[in-house]
Formats: sequence, structure tokens, C-alpha cells
Amino acid sequence: MKYLSSEWFTAANELLSPLEVGEPLVVRTIVAAEEPIEFNLILGEQTQLQAPADNAAEVSIEYSYETAAAIAKGETNIREAILAEKINLSGDTIQLANASKNLTTVAKTLAPLSEQTEY
Repeated sequence: MKYLSSEWFTAANELLSPLEVGEPLVVRTIVAAEEPIEFNLILGEQTQLQAPADNAAEVSIEYSYETAAAIAKGETNIREAILAEKINLSGDTIQLANASKNLTTVAKTLAPLSEQTEY
């Protein structure tokens, strides 16, 4: 399946559905590609990816498709990409920093998808 396709979002949400991680937080994600891809990562009691994104996010992350794919493949992580200035952040970045363990949990939960994904 193609990364960030509707099939990929469905498979991702199947993996995320039993996951409960921390305080509620909505992270709007914008992946710059030929056609930008926007989705919300919703953390909390019902962790899920919502595509397309609505505007109800506390923080926004914007990065290239290449950076998104590298994060999804485990070649880097969000923290490293931020430090390398490959991610633009806006909104309540303190909440995002406080959710770093939860974001790691989400990444580990989605890791098995990498084997089935075409980037």
C-alpha cells in the first residue's frame, strides 16, 4: 500500500484503535508533496489519524514527504527532524514536547506498517 493513502490510513487506525496515550492532544500534520496531504493525529483515549484534517488542532507540524517517510521508516524521529530544521512547528509546541513519549508510542505502534508500505 502507498504511504499516506486512504488504505494506509485505514491500516494505521486499525493498529492505533486499542491505544490510549496520555492527555488529549490534536496535532495537525501537513506533508508537503505534489498535492499536500493533511491529517490530524489525535492522541488520548481514542488515538487515531483523521484524514482529511479539520482545524481543531493545538499544534501543527509541516514537513516534506521525504522527512515524513524517513520518520515512518524509523530512519529518524520527530525530535531529530526538528533539531535538523526539517520540520516547521506552530501552535502550542510545549504541549507537543510534553507528548514526546506518547508520540514515540504511536511511532512504535505504527512500525509494523513499514514492511507493507511503498514509499
